[in-house]
Amino acid sequence: APRNTGIGNWASDPVVVVNEKTGEFYLSGLADQPSAATNSIALVRGTFSGSTFSWGTPRQVVVVPNSLALLDKEWIAVDSLSGNVYCSYSYFAGNSDEIRVQRSTNDGQTWGNFITLSSLGDAGNVQGSRPAIGPNGEVYVVWHAIGLSNSPIGVGPDFLRVRRSSDFGVSYAAETTPASIFSNFGSGAPGFNRGLGITFPGIAVDRGTGPHRGRVYVSWSEAVNFPNDHFPQPGIDPAYSEVESNDGALTANPFSPGTILRGTVGLPADLDYFRWSATQGTTYVFWVDSLSMNLDASLRVFCTNAENPSPPYPTNLAFSQNGSGGQELIVFTAPTTAAYYLRIASYTQKNTGKYRILTTVHDTSLPGRSRDQRDVFIASSDNGGTWSTPVQANDSPPYFDDWLPEVAVDGRGRVFVSCYDWRDSPALCGGGSNDYLYESTDGGASFGPGTRISDFTTDWSNTVSDIIPNQGDYISLFARDSVLFVAWADCRGFHGDPNAFSARLGTICDPAPITAISALGGEDSLVVTWSAQSGTAAEVYRRDGAGAFDSLGTRFADASNHVTYTDTTVVLGHTYTYRLGVEGFCQPFVGLISATITPPRGPELTILATWPNPANHGDLNVSFVLDGTPRPAFLTLLDVSGRQWKRMDLPEQGPYVVSLLQDVQVPPGMYFVRLSQGGVTRSRRVSIFP
Repeated sequence: APRNTGIGNWASDPVVVVNEKTGEFYLSGLADQPSAATNSIALVRGTFSGSTFSWGTPRQVVVVPNSLALLDKEWIAVDSLSGNVYCSYSYFAGNSDEIRVQRSTNDGQTWGNFITLSSLGDAGNVQGSRPAIGPNGEVYVVWHAIGLSNSPIGVGPDFLRVRRSSDFGVSYAAETTPASIFSNFGSGAPGFNRGLGITFPGIAVDRGTGPHRGRVYVSWSEAVNFPNDHFPQPGIDPAYSEVESNDGALTANPFSPGTILRGTVGLPADLDYFRWSATQGTTYVFWVDSLSMNLDASLRVFCTNAENPSPPYPTNLAFSQNGSGGQELIVFTAPTTAAYYLRIASYTQKNTGKYRILTTVHDTSLPGRSRDQRDVFIASSDNGGTWSTPVQANDSPPYFDDWLPEVAVDGRGRVFVSCYDWRDSPALCGGGSNDYLYESTDGGASFGPGTRISDFTTDWSNTVSDIIPNQGDYISLFARDSVLFVAWADCRGFHGDPNAFSARLGTICDPAPITAISALGGEDSLVVTWSAQSGTAAEVYRRDGAGAFDSLGTRFADASNHVTYTDTTVVLGHTYTYRLGVEGFCQPFVGLISATITPPRGPELTILATWPNPANHGDLNVSFVLDGTPRPAFLTLLDVSGRQWKRMDLPEQGPYVVSLLQDVQVPPGMYFVRLSQGGVTRSRRVSIFP
């Protein structure tokens, strides 16, 4: 485990990333220093020495007095191109907050000044930021901004915000908005034991070699357009006051959605139950808009098994709790047509007070993209400026929850989305989860059917956990080359408490589809050619003899599926080895090929000149000298892939000037004129244009 030297105590929110080129690991987390009354974000680097892994000394990214601010939701990313490490986080001060980002250029040992990314207009309403790195060192940071409106309940839509840096984190472009969303912030998924929902975005960038290289993807979940539903108006619409005793499901007060419910949480441990008849696929909204300030109201929706007198405990399908005097909100879609139960109580079972609950049925004619309490969506951008229309990724029936989505992109450019899905638990009224995976092969334009990854359905309402939240804030999804890793929580095992589980999918090694074709040249140059899919980006490396490989820059495969590099810095007698560096595959280098620049074996066989150069069709003159022997001699014209376009047999006594294109048509491009006699060759590079 990492040490806590100099940082106080590790507290929460750990994040782990790795530099794909160096294999260095970085772990960040929140830390507390009780004796100094400060809180901080700390980071530690881990490295391998052979097969031994060790953590270094932790460093503080930022530290603040508890009386001044609170740091939260730090997230890190490392750029394998520059080695820079980036940390974004929420900075809470007083009644406001903002999203900040900092950069380290020396392995996290020291950190530069913060940059505030969120706008002044969103101050106090931002959370859940994450950085991600593009293939050329671009930095993207995404976060969630709460929106305020004139809707009946005064909220929504919310917004996802993104800012991009194209100079390795020195500065960031203007804010863009991938989507406005209806966040189901009042309640988490079935069995979630924290009384608020989570709508933090996920982010991933295509760093592979496919056609969508550099494309950035943002994922999230959202609900129907409930903020604009019609809620009953106090003093105008029907109201119902509770009738005691309604302390259990068997004595629950019946009501019809659209009614105002009133009551009092009386003596400690008073429970008020209400029952209604729900229709599968219909979304119901319950809003505690008024309550006594000392009442810590807890609002829950239970399945039909709420009447169970003994364990297993009733399935808790929704839960909202926002502190003493806090308004509660539940947006809930019925998984079956049956009777369901709404319960309000004191969360601590110690406080009392009055309450009012506005109930309604969602109006499906309102504009919105989600079908129920939560669906999963993806938006993409090639530059972080212009974003696609959001696409629904999940295919679960429109009455089961979908929760905590993540997004990742592998080396082939395939986009994956993973989330908790509740479709496999009809006996629990949709109260049990599994991890599901979705795949897009067209750059996020569409997604295939969901694949169940986990092999155990977790009934969260009957999972023993002292941790809040029991399901966590995230699941994990990581892709590289052609392999995918998914991690999630479920409660299998002897103790029945939540643990982390993972699965690996795909092949661990997907070879790059790149092969060397030829290294052709003469005394003054070499042209090296590889086969690769059109658009593939590859970095060319060269080694002189037994020396180290040096980068010669990036080349892209052309429409003919060739990567071509012309080397004009060769020296006679030297042997050169070339290779391509690629990302997104298990081998970082492919296409090894060598060539030796052979010095002349004698002065006689020589190409004296080629003209004009560049030449045009029908006009390429070659002057030469043969070696004076009766051995056969010939001239050939070759393209860079080695294909022969013309061969001319030469008489022993000349002529020694010929026109090589007199009776042949060749496409424009780079070619070699090659003179051969007695196993000896001489070559000249020429260009031919229309």
